[in-house]
Amino acid sequence: MSQFIVSLHSRLSNRSALGVFSPARGLEYVQIEDLSDEPLAPQLRGLCAVGERLYVATPTSIRVYEVDRDAGEAAPIFVLVQTLRLPDWQLAQSPADGLLALFYCAKRERLLVAFNKLACVDELDLDGHLLARRHLWTLAPDHFGVSHSAGHIRGLFEGPDDDVLVTVAFANGTDEGLVFRYDTGEVVAEGLPTPHSGALSPRALAVLDVQDAALRIQPLGSGGAPQTRVFAPLLEGETRPIKARGLWYADGRFYAGACNFSADPAEKLEPCIMSFSETGAEAQTHRLPGIDGLVAPAPFYFAAHPAGLPKPSWEGTRILNLAPEEPAVPDNKKALEDPSGTGHDEDNDQDVGPESQLLQESVTGQQHSPGDKPVITVDTVSLAYRRVSKVHHWFGRDRHRGDFRALKDVSLEIHRGDVVGLVGRNGSGKSTMGMLLAGILQPDTGKVERKGKAQLLSLGVGFNNELSGRDNVMVNASLLGLSRRQIREHFDEIVEFAELGDFIEEPVRTYSAGMRSRLAFGIATVIKPDVLILDEVLSTGDDAFRHKAEARMRQMREHANTVVMVSHSAGQIRKLCNQVVWLERGNLMMTGRPDDVMLEYRAFCDNPDQWLADHPGIADRLK
Repeated sequence: MSQFIVSLHSRLSNRSALGVFSPARGLEYVQIEDLSDEPLAPQLRGLCAVGERLYVATPTSIRVYEVDRDAGEAAPIFVLVQTLRLPDWQLAQSPADGLLALFYCAKRERLLVAFNKLACVDELDLDGHLLARRHLWTLAPDHFGVSHSAGHIRGLFEGPDDDVLVTVAFANGTDEGLVFRYDTGEVVAEGLPTPHSGALSPRALAVLDVQDAALRIQPLGSGGAPQTRVFAPLLEGETRPIKARGLWYADGRFYAGACNFSADPAEKLEPCIMSFSETGAEAQTHRLPGIDGLVAPAPFYFAAHPAGLPKPSWEGTRILNLAPEEPAVPDNKKALEDPSGTGHDEDNDQDVGPESQLLQESVTGQQHSPGDKPVITVDTVSLAYRRVSKVHHWFGRDRHRGDFRALKDVSLEIHRGDVVGLVGRNGSGKSTMGMLLAGILQPDTGKVERKGKAQLLSLGVGFNNELSGRDNVMVNASLLGLSRRQIREHFDEIVEFAELGDFIEEPVRTYSAGMRSRLAFGIATVIKPDVLILDEVLSTGDDAFRHKAEARMRQMREHANTVVMVSHSAGQIRKLCNQVVWLERGNLMMTGRPDDVMLEYRAFCDNPDQWLADHPGIADRLK
């Protein structure tokens, strides 16, 4: 009978291990790992074998092991050779939004790993280079909204025709999950409560239900009615809570892990691996032995064993403990509250959606705590401009040619200390959004709520061309609420920043676009409004001005001022912003971290027709 690999985690010991399991011998080998460098929780999670290598996910990294065929009794069989880390993965604030499922797609020759912080699957080569990032709303646009709470990706497993199947819990913030094809977005099973791992046999699709501890088996084709096997009746006399996690198919049987997540030793279930026939009609229980240094370890994920795995020459279970004597205790309290990594709150013994743990961070690591109130809230805002024809007709009046919808049901939040980039093609609604945020325009429907003063800077706006630069400083600063004494105190600072010298006494009509931008930017940033909105202000001027402006914006961010910038410069957006809002034809296309949004935006700009063909659900919204 086949061996397979299982990742194990003990909440009571706060340690994780790699195990080798065979149906005939049970747990043959256990290697307790040193995960003291893991910042969230010392967990080994999803895993997959590629040749003689074993790739294993932790909440923030992928560990790469090679098999030592000749390992002695005191040497590890799985030798750590590399740890793969991407910067974005370090943004996870709890195990629930870190890396989880891991799968090697031979057809694509890529590793696929679920990164739930961004509701996405990252595609990597075997050396850990990021090749693509695919969000749920791009994989299956008909079934997921554009949101980082679109769902919790728990399973990646082999499907028919070398396709990959994806298991998602809490789809769009609901209590239900589904399974869909990675390549096409086609849903193959839906309405599933708290799904976890999945496995495909020649005759059936099986999905594990975490909370109900049940295996749901769907026969393929016309193979018969779905079957559900609940674990509790199979564990005779067991009254403690039972959960299920980890699923594998081998030698005509499904294998699933049974455990619970209790922190009370008296309530802790003795872990075991259940096996079922393909129809679910027959079941067996394989109890896991006690392991020194790893109390009641819960199975997490299963995978095929790597090539070269030695056959056991020993009796019983060989245990190798590589962990430090004192287990690593994460600094992050949330990691202790949720070491299961399934979005499961063990203290309350109920599943909670990952959306409750998805927090935005700025590039400086600042977080929005759940109690933080946004400084600007845009709630289902729409705005239209009336279009009028100037062609004369019989009655001598302008002809109304219908309304142009500049913004359509846009909702977003901007928090204190954010630097938000507004991107989109010409005519997408960026400048209109900037004027709405500043209060210059009012929406036709919906509402915009502001906490504090918002100031818009836009080229050619706010200056009297016939007045000198000095007079314009006095007028603009007065309009922004500064007294004459305050203006005099800041005047030299404004002139120095604008680098106007004697030109400050000349009429503004003699200024270049760069000079006007420097003066406007100097006035607005000296005054330090609560929210500064820049409409292409940094697109003019030389490199020296742009460097000064960027430095001033970083200072504002450090003092928790909020900046919204309209820009076509991808470099500026990535360098300065911690959040990006993408608009297209007045629709909110996507909001999130700069690298994620700009990747999709660039692909759209390069070939809009192809991008929309790949995202039919979004294409329908743009019609």
